[in-house]
Amino acid sequence: MNGSLVLTTQYPIPQWFESFKDETIADAIIDRIVHNSHDVLLKGPSMRRAKAKAK
Repeated sequence: MNGSLVLTTQYPIPQWFESFKDETIADAIIDRIVHNSHDVLLKGPSMRRAKAKAK
């Protein structure tokens, strides 16, 4: 079975390990998520802040 997964986060991948109690399980899960993944890193000013100031 093949499919797609879109995952968004504000945390860098190394910090994901802190979310799991067992480091071995964390490594297995994260490896499956990031293997053959495409990273899209957005940089620049926060649109949320810009829109809040405009109100």
